Amino acid sequence: MAIAALGIAALPLVTAVPAFAIPPPDDVSIEVVKDGRYPCMGKGAAAGLSDDHTSFTVYFGDFSVSTGGDAPPNDWRKNCGIRLRIEIPAGYTYAVEEVDHQGSAGLQAGVSASKKTHFYFDGFILDSFLTHTLKGPYEGAWTYHEIGNLKDPLYKPCDRQRDFMITKELRVIREVSDPSKMSYMSIGSREGSTRYHFLWKHCPA
Repeated sequence: MAIAALGIAALPLVTAVPAFAIPPPDDVSIEVVKDGRYPCMGKGAAAGLSDDHTSFTVYFGDFSVSTGGDAPPNDWRKNCGIRLRIEIPAGYTYAVEEVDHQGSAGLQAGVSASKKTHFYFDGFILDSFLTHTLKGPYEGAWTYHEIGNLKDPLYKPCDRQRDFMITKELRVIREVSDPSKMSYMSIGSREGSTRYHFLWKHCPA
């Protein structure tokens, strides 16, 4: 596996592409592109392609939120963004409409936590909003599987390079829990990652 986030101009959607294609066998690569707007970029963010080019996995490094106990006062909410450059062979385009999220949490009773994800192509106003919540008490790993609008997915333009942008927000809110006990939510470290599944198509000739 090779190791390797907001645009403002609306661009036309790709609509004249034929049926789904099998993944290209080669000439696919992915890398994390440095972007000074996102401070989390320097904390271990990485991405890797599956061997069969059907998906890619993003690791956000050290990305977690906490409240209560010894947690810093402003640690309850954080944002992180990643810009990915995905190079693909000429004649192909792709969309992402199926996502697997995983991470961990330790929540006291009376604490709620949420994860929100946006992903889109650089230069597009349209994007996808995926939000999930947890309620305490909770301890351990969590996973979410998300399927978007497979009938009308947003594809990368065939005639230009557009980076794939991902932003994530984590929140953990102490409502009525014991303030001396810490709660946290994380998508960092080894157990935290997000897997994005490709929808491949051939571009019009």
